[in-house]
Amino acid sequence: MARFFCELIGAEGGSAEKAPEYVFWRDSKLKVVEVSADWWDKGAESLHAPGTSPEACPDEFWWKQRSRHYFEVVLEDGRSYYIYFDSQKDRWVMEQEI
Repeated sequence: MARFFCELIGAEGGSAEKAPEYVFWRDSKLKVVEVSADWWDKGAESLHAPGTSPEACPDEFWWKQRSRHYFEVVLEDGRSYYIYFDSQKDRWVMEQEI
C-alpha cells in the first residue's frame, strides 16, 4: 500500500479535466511549466501520513473511491508533484508519495 502526504492548494486556471496554469502553495505562486503525465485513478487504497491536511484527507486510512484525474506537474522551481481537483471540496489537492 502506498503512503502519501496530501495538502490543499490554491490554483489559477484549470479544471478536473485540465491542469492549472499556476499553483498557490506555501506562500508562493508557482507557474506550471510542464504537465509530464496525466491519468485517471479509478480507485485504490492508500494510507496518508501524519501531518496530512485534515481538510484534504480527513481519515488516517482513506479509500480513493471516486475517480480522479491526476496531473503530474513540474513547477517553475523544478520540482514535480501530483495534483488533482477534488470536485466535492471544490479545491485542488497536492499529493506526495513518501
